[in-house]
Amino acid sequence: MMQAKHRCSMLKIPLRGWPAIDLSALTGRKLAVTKSRCEAVELYAQGYPQEHIFEQTRISRQVLSRLMRRCQSVATDGQIFGYRALILGCNIQGYTRHIKVQRMEGDAAPGCSAALGQLFGRFSLLEEFIQSEFLRTRRENKYQNARLSIEELHGKVIDWLEEKGLKENEWPLNTKSEGIETLRRYCKQLIRVHEKRYLAARCGPLAVGNSNIGTGNAPVFKTRRPFGAVQLDFHKIDSASIIRVTNPFGVEIVVPLPRWHIGLLIDEHYELILGAIVALEITPSSDSVLETIETGLIPVLAKSGSVAIAIGAGRKVFANQLLAGLAGQGFDVIRMDNGWSNIAIHVIDNIIDIIGAAVDFGPVRSWWTRHNIERVFGLMTRAALQSSPATYGANVLDTRRENPEQTAVQLDIRLTDLICALEKVTADHNEQRTAGLLMAQPIDALAAVMDNPASPFIYAPIPNISRRDEGGHGVMMYKAFTVVIRGSLAKGERPYIKIGGWRYTSKTIAQDFSQIGNKLKVYCSLRDARIVYATNLTTSEDIGRLYPPAKWDETFVSFRMRALFQSNGQTMRRKEKRKSKTHEWLPDDDVPDQPSRTDAMRLAQQALEKSRVKPTSEAPPATAPDATMPAAAPSFDESDSGLFNLNSLPNT
Repeated sequence: MMQAKHRCSMLKIPLRGWPAIDLSALTGRKLAVTKSRCEAVELYAQGYPQEHIFEQTRISRQVLSRLMRRCQSVATDGQIFGYRALILGCNIQGYTRHIKVQRMEGDAAPGCSAALGQLFGRFSLLEEFIQSEFLRTRRENKYQNARLSIEELHGKVIDWLEEKGLKENEWPLNTKSEGIETLRRYCKQLIRVHEKRYLAARCGPLAVGNSNIGTGNAPVFKTRRPFGAVQLDFHKIDSASIIRVTNPFGVEIVVPLPRWHIGLLIDEHYELILGAIVALEITPSSDSVLETIETGLIPVLAKSGSVAIAIGAGRKVFANQLLAGLAGQGFDVIRMDNGWSNIAIHVIDNIIDIIGAAVDFGPVRSWWTRHNIERVFGLMTRAALQSSPATYGANVLDTRRENPEQTAVQLDIRLTDLICALEKVTADHNEQRTAGLLMAQPIDALAAVMDNPASPFIYAPIPNISRRDEGGHGVMMYKAFTVVIRGSLAKGERPYIKIGGWRYTSKTIAQDFSQIGNKLKVYCSLRDARIVYATNLTTSEDIGRLYPPAKWDETFVSFRMRALFQSNGQTMRRKEKRKSKTHEWLPDDDVPDQPSRTDAMRLAQQALEKSRVKPTSEAPPATAPDATMPAAAPSFDESDSGLFNLNSLPNT
């Protein structure tokens, strides 16, 4: 067999780009015809002459030309049909009906092929009307059903057609079902043409997000080893809480929260929880972001004595607590959304300058790009938080939702209870065998790859992780901002700065009154509010460590918890002031407890005058004294008025 030297003019797309088929799934005549067609196409692509192709497959040039056009036409999935168009019975073009449907009223549906397409051609706005009603994403009023059923949609379509002049003897009114099954099939196939719109309208936003997972596209960035990429996110917790936090002086501060958040840092390769915090905030702040990252870098001391209730302070649950070699272990890439707290300047500065990691911001409201951490959040919520008697549940119809506000007050839910639950869930997750690691435990898999010299794991501790300050805590994640040096030369008040209600100073600035009014850039440790460093912005001088007053030397409190104490403590103080009224402690001048001496004398004099008998012109006859009659009224004496003891009354 000789190959021809002509150019394959009918082949515009190489065969390697054609969608393939599996011939083993075909049988009988369909297999034989499809196989001969595939052979003819391949022989043509190899350059064999038409005579040779006809001898081998019995397919003429005219048939082969038609097959080549079919194979290279575009399918509804956006690809060409390819080998799929060679299957016997494959229809690549829709059927167009030209003859009207002839039916008597009440007849069955057979014989009405492509009748809906013919109706769309007659009423050009019908298809748009059906799609707008069936794929509606919002309600125009509160009485409108957002998701119409097929029956409701069918009724609207019939009313619309009758308004446009459709007669009773025309399809679909001239059939028994009035075309409802045809409408049902058409609506179901809309997902192939309008996938996102269909899912948003008929399934909800959660289904839209889930549809972005497992699309079959290879990821651009693939993690090959542990700590190659980590994911960070915050999860809103639906448990109403009356949280009581004990400050360093042993006094409880009440923090009522209807919602709070959990910050989580996980390893993308093993889905291992590296760090977590409880953020007692309505919206997570940049401080919470840095504190979450720091828990994954610096091990939380199980007996640190910190007043900030921290996950991992009660028991060792994180990888850097269980494996000593991971203290200060860095990572290459961190994935997080572009929330306000994540894109803060000092958050990015800390990640890039100290850790040296790249930051990957996902699209807006695209949690599916970090589906690993979202799955872990779901496990934690189901295992610990929605089991709380004060839960809001998944939605308003959730049976777990039983008056959460009142339950939280009655049960007085404490943060320590939730922390214990989160510690247990974290430990269970890191130590639970998972099918994703062929039934290995994530923490054991990490320990094994660390001990294997041939593994791709790379020890990459942050260089200054071993550096410790005088307080015994490393300044890894810091909060930086600009402050003004305060003080007063006239009053002899030495220069200082004020951060979070605390005063800080050092010998460098305290002994130089000319520093008052200058600006400093301060770096505050997030874990220990006592640790502050400063730089003079005017002279670029490194001032070094600033110290708070001596009374705070033994007070170990985080930057975030100090702000929490002050904000909620001020609220408690205002309420207590309203209850404490100073004027209630003073005597009431309008209604005294006892009359004054002058008032008592006046009242006594009036009573004495009323008791006297007025004299008459004729003297009354003398009578014998009667024991029952009162004795003659005595003369008035200031010392005893008969009504008050005047000696005991105050003078006015």
